[in-house]
Amino acid sequence: MYLSKLEIFGFKSFADKTTIEFDSGVSAVVGPNGSGKSNIVDAMRWVLGEQGDKALRSQKREDVVFNGTRFRKPLSVAEVALTIQNNKGLLPTEYSEVQIARRFFRSGETEYFLNGTQVRLKDIKELFADTGIGPDAYSVIELKMVETILSNVKNERRKLFEEASGIVSYKHNRDLTYNRLESVKETLNRVNDIIREKQRTVNALERQLKRNEEAKNVSEELRVLELKVYKVDYDNLMAEIENIKENEGSNIDLKNQIEVELKQNDTILDNLRNELKEIDTQLANYNNDLQNVREQINFIERENLVNTEKSKNLTTDINRITEDNDRLEAQIERNTSTHEELEKKTKVLQNTLIMSEDSLKEKKVKVDETIKVITEKKNELVGFGSKMKDINKLVNTKKISYEKNKSSYDANLNQLEKLSSGNKDSLMQLDELQVKKNTLEDELKPNLEKLRVAENTLRDKENEKTNLTAKISEKEKKVNEKRIELQNIKAKADALKNLIDSFDDYSEGIKYLIKDKGIKNLTTIVDAIDVEDKFKIAIETALGEVSNYVIANDSNDMDAILRSLEESKKGKVTFILNDKLLESYQQNFFFEEYTPDFIGEKGVYGIADKFVKSKKDEYLILMKYILDEFVIVDTVETAKRLSKGNYYKFITLDGDIFTEGFIRSGSETNKEGLKLGREKQIQKLDDEYKEYNIEVESDLKDLEQLTIHNSEIDLKVYKRVVDELRKICDDLELEIQKIDNKREILNKQYTENEAGYEKVSEINKALLASVDILIKEVADAEAEQNNAEKQLSFLTDEFNEVEQEYSKCSVDYNSFNVEVTKLRNELKNEEEHFKRMSNTLESSRRQLAKNNETLALNEKQIEDIKAKIDSNASQLNEYKEEEKILTRSYNEVKAAYEGKEAERYKIDLEQRQKRIDFDRISQGLVDAQVKIRENQVRAEQIVDFIRKKYEIRVEDYYGEEEKKDAVIEEKIPEQIEEKTEDKIEEKISEVIAEEIEQITAEQSPDESVETTEDETQTEPEHYEESTSVTEIPDATVETKQEVIQEVRRFDPGEDFNLYDSRRRVDELSERLKRLGGYQEMLFADFENDRKELEELIKQRDDLLESEKDIRKTIDKINKEARERFLNTFNKIRENFINIFKQLFSEGDEADLKMMFEQDEDGKMDDDPLEAKIEITAKPRGKRPTSIELLSGGEKTLTAIALLFAIYLVKPSPFCILDEVDAPLDVANLGRFNDMIRRFSDNTQFILITHNERTMETVDRLYGVTMQEPGVTTIVETRFKD
Repeated sequence: MYLSKLEIFGFKSFADKTTIEFDSGVSAVVGPNGSGKSNIVDAMRWVLGEQGDKALRSQKREDVVFNGTRFRKPLSVAEVALTIQNNKGLLPTEYSEVQIARRFFRSGETEYFLNGTQVRLKDIKELFADTGIGPDAYSVIELKMVETILSNVKNERRKLFEEASGIVSYKHNRDLTYNRLESVKETLNRVNDIIREKQRTVNALERQLKRNEEAKNVSEELRVLELKVYKVDYDNLMAEIENIKENEGSNIDLKNQIEVELKQNDTILDNLRNELKEIDTQLANYNNDLQNVREQINFIERENLVNTEKSKNLTTDINRITEDNDRLEAQIERNTSTHEELEKKTKVLQNTLIMSEDSLKEKKVKVDETIKVITEKKNELVGFGSKMKDINKLVNTKKISYEKNKSSYDANLNQLEKLSSGNKDSLMQLDELQVKKNTLEDELKPNLEKLRVAENTLRDKENEKTNLTAKISEKEKKVNEKRIELQNIKAKADALKNLIDSFDDYSEGIKYLIKDKGIKNLTTIVDAIDVEDKFKIAIETALGEVSNYVIANDSNDMDAILRSLEESKKGKVTFILNDKLLESYQQNFFFEEYTPDFIGEKGVYGIADKFVKSKKDEYLILMKYILDEFVIVDTVETAKRLSKGNYYKFITLDGDIFTEGFIRSGSETNKEGLKLGREKQIQKLDDEYKEYNIEVESDLKDLEQLTIHNSEIDLKVYKRVVDELRKICDDLELEIQKIDNKREILNKQYTENEAGYEKVSEINKALLASVDILIKEVADAEAEQNNAEKQLSFLTDEFNEVEQEYSKCSVDYNSFNVEVTKLRNELKNEEEHFKRMSNTLESSRRQLAKNNETLALNEKQIEDIKAKIDSNASQLNEYKEEEKILTRSYNEVKAAYEGKEAERYKIDLEQRQKRIDFDRISQGLVDAQVKIRENQVRAEQIVDFIRKKYEIRVEDYYGEEEKKDAVIEEKIPEQIEEKTEDKIEEKISEVIAEEIEQITAEQSPDESVETTEDETQTEPEHYEESTSVTEIPDATVETKQEVIQEVRRFDPGEDFNLYDSRRRVDELSERLKRLGGYQEMLFADFENDRKELEELIKQRDDLLESEKDIRKTIDKINKEARERFLNTFNKIRENFINIFKQLFSEGDEADLKMMFEQDEDGKMDDDPLEAKIEITAKPRGKRPTSIELLSGGEKTLTAIALLFAIYLVKPSPFCILDEVDAPLDVANLGRFNDMIRRFSDNTQFILITHNERTMETVDRLYGVTMQEPGVTTIVETRFKD
């Protein structure tokens, strides 16, 4: 079987569909870093079911889908298909070619396929279970997994061994079985909880049954009494209805009379209202005219007040303007004088400023000429200064170079002297160290030999002690098991003895008579006989309840026994009077014993009494009497066959009973619960206890000897010797290593000193030539520097003289410029002052002219106002005279209105009183109708309540008198309706109907009738009050009349006391309520719950049996898995030791050990399935304390050795190795490739590598490239033989 084809599309860097076809043998996948080689390995792991993102080198699941590049869009799906040739039939399928595929969508859905059919991941895993193929198996090994295989995490390494031993499916099945066990436990707990609850329910129902009997009696009494009370209530309601109807006529006549009077008064009131309306119109007209006149008077008076106020304001304004004119004239005169003075001063300042500005221009020209000369001198000085700086810099540079080279030359001379001296010292030290190393090596050789011998001795003692420890553990385990068995035997024997002594499994009566009273001549059936173990179940089943009977040997003692039993109140006991039975038997049974024809047939043991033994023969006669109809057979089939047409009862060894018309069969009988042969069973258990005790003592002696022998082997002594020798050797090797390190350092120093001496000598020659040149250059640069300094001094003096001349001119110019500026500012201020004064004069003249115009206008307005006031005075007098006339007419009309209004008010009061009387009578009629309706409703409620509560059948009581009453009840509504139509107007009838509907609608919905258990036991008054009219169930008149007759049948009689009866009803109702009411269904509920309880107990027994079966299954799985794991481990261990020596050298050591750990209580967990597997690897010349201390290449070879050791036991069909050869050197790489070739006959190898030597050994190369950035492509190369 081998991997033949891998198809990848959309997975990581495989944007295009890529197909890689593999052959058996060795193939290699090569390519530069980052080209996608490891993505091939990831694709294989992924299609095999890998779920971990970290294992696939991704952060989230969607990362496996091609994410796009600069030139390609991302894909939405990734798909990988793997084809395997199943030519050897290793996979559990009929197909010779198996293809598995996995498809993942970016939205998160995953699909698995097997030969094109969609399956579950579980199906894929089950297909490859225990084949070595899978994401966690040893078919895919990466370089990073080498660390994982060799790590101290116990589960990681053990997974390889579990896969090789084929127990993965075992552990999976065990986990499923454990889950089933937990499920059974949970179900058992739930069933137990339900049983407890159901038991409480059954007990409660049993108590309620007793109370229900009493409730039934109370309910009957309550029914009779309630019907009598309801009869009285019903008669009272009907009598009240008749009384209301009799008084209804007089109220209707009085209502009609009041209605006529109301109509007459309404006519008078209407006339008065019309007259008042006309008078009111006259009053309104007078009032409007009077209002108009008063408004005119008010208007004229307000206008006069306004004009008077205007006149006063105008007079005040004229006085103010006159004063303002006087002030303006004086101001104009003053400002005119000031204006002329300012004009003269401004002209003088303008002339002065013109002359000053001419002088300032001349001074400015002189300053500019001086600035020009200074600029020229300054530029000349700056240029020469720059030249001087360059000369100084050159001189300094030459001097620095000279000093630096001179210093380097001197330092190199000192260094040459030191190097020469150091080399002499190094040569002397090397000679001394060589001598010392030779001495230490001579001392190391004998110590290494002693250490080898001591280590071999220690290893032998460790193995001996390990074997002794294992024997001790095994012996202790056996001793503990036997002790537990001893305890179990003792517990069983004690339990049986306790049952015999205590009589706990017998009834209280038997226990009292035999144990407590100690009456002699009494014994039970089972204690009187003995039966062979083989027939115990059959005999005890045949005895049945008889096994609990008591044999009384002397019937004369029975009176005293029965009297004592009765006084003690210990229950019933069944006695067999054996002396009477024997006497009867001897007198009546003198015939030959009959032997049926089927006795002696195959499967028939015989009549049951033949297998019973007893110390007393008289008991055998009793057994014959009891068991002579039972025949013991071997199987159910035999019993079925013989029972046809036979009156005998056939019983099997398992206790199944068959007759022609009767079968008793079921689950297996618990032998420990049998009463027969308990004393014999106790004796047997005692004998077993003694035998086990002797074996335990013998094992304890052996254990003591092994422990003594084990303690005599003191590994510390041997370890101390090894440690001392190892320390001596380590110290010597360390000293030798230190000497080698020192020699290496000294040789390196000597070589470096020689090279340094030659190099420094060459440098000094060049430095000496450079120093001579620099001395000459420095002298030339210093001469040039002196000439430049003299010329710079001359230029500086000339510049200073020109600069002093410029300072004088500049000061003169600046001071004259300040004076000219002051003159300009003064002229500007005077010009602005002159302008403001001109504006002020113009403004004052305009204001004066405006004031004169205002004075003339105000004087004219005052004259007009005075004329208006005089005109309004005459008009005002006319309006006031008209007001007096209108007021007098208005008062006369108002007095007439008030007289009419008083008359209307009086009549209106009388009308209101009559209406109140009318409403009162109408309401009385409405109340009468409502009361009639209420009484009818209450009567119907009583009838309906009785019908619902007691379900009365009235056929037996319905007679002529009841029919007459029913007709009367039906005619009552019709008579009321006719009388109402004759005597009440249509309007009043509508009002009454609306009132009734309103009262009915206002009934609270919370008071509706609901026939519940509580309401059936409430008193009648409460029932009537809490019943809504709208909620009365619809019932026919016939049904209600039947209930009425039933009520009337219970005639209370003349001496019936309603009050006492109601109180008695309350007492009975309360008592019935306390009892919980009478419930007919309670008996059925009790029987149903009891049956459910029995069914639940049966379910619990089934679950307990299921739990036992599951535990047996788990033990069986564990046993088989341990055996397979231990066999596989031992084989892998042998292979690992051999292959390790082949990959390293013959003298190297390696081993595999199972390390058992202790739990929290210090108990050793010796389960190999949970043990930690430790790898020991000691290449020659090294003694690492941990495998972690090995080099990378050594770790890789060790992991490869373990991998191939597993392949020798259970080879994987194919193996993918991802850059596992990277840490190997040339020699180890050759061993690795040879091992690959050796195993390639049975296993297909696919190598991911960068190593050229590995590439040379393979049969087929697959090149991986990225011709397009981010997209992997495959190039295949075959090698010819």
